[in-house]
Amino acid sequence: MTSVATYLRLPADHPNAAPIADEIEQFVIRQGWQRAASFRDLSGTDAASTLISAMRSHLYSAVVVHRVDHLFRSLHAFCVCMLELDLSTFRFVALADGIDTAAPSTIAEIVAAFANVERSAHREASLRAMARAQRHGARIGRPPARFPVARALRMRERGLSIESIAAELGISAATVSRRLADLSKPLS
Repeated sequence: MTSVATYLRLPADHPNAAPIADEIEQFVIRQGWQRAASFRDLSGTDAASTLISAMRSHLYSAVVVHRVDHLFRSLHAFCVCMLELDLSTFRFVALADGIDTAAPSTIAEIVAAFANVERSAHREASLRAMARAQRHGARIGRPPARFPVARALRMRERGLSIESIAAELGISAATVSRRLADLSKPLS
């Protein structure tokens, strides 16, 4: 019977921790494997390093994780580890990433999956950083267009068209139209 280790890097109180742990466990059961160890990284622990060392020591014949970037901090670290292992006798599965070293149909699919993992990790890190910045009062995104209200109103009073005002101010006609319409709305 295959001796497998599972790995999860989410705090126990994270809303997705239980469903993800259950998904990993159900996969192990469907494969008919015996779970020899379960590693869980909580803040301040180093279960990832312990598991990677165990993988290199061939203590398990398979490792199942939810996502590659939960166990490995970079694509380079993952590739180095996989190169060190004998993939003819060792199986690595990342459920959410669709990676299973037992059945790689093509190298291109594996590389594409790695690229997707890396892209997802960067996107999530960016979203977390933007959310943190917003919580601290930073404005995210393009700055609002500067709109010279008084000048635009004077131009409109002189009878200039929206397009003429836009051309002279160097902004779009849609912006001029929208901002002038906003000014004419009564305050409630």
